[in-house]
Amino acid sequence: MCELLVSEVATNSVKYAEGPEFEVRVRSDLWIEVWDASPREPQRRVAHEQSVGGRGLELLELLAPGYTVESGPNGKTVCFSPKGW
Repeated sequence: MCELLVSEVATNSVKYAEGPEFEVRVRSDLWIEVWDASPREPQRRVAHEQSVGGRGLELLELLAPGYTVESGPNGKTVCFSPKGW
């Protein structure tokens, strides 16, 4: 589950951020932070049954309720802890 969420958020950083740079930080209490340089908030997309993408925020809401997005002068950080940890 954790790998799936990190993969989703990191992929979105590469796909939608304003540059190729992003950073994943994992704290010992399994609090995960994915930073990228884009100031844009993550956008919920409508994923159709046959779509291969568009489910990242849905997965975060389901598997890491309480995730946050922190905006700063150098971009944003999506922070979460997988449910059940």
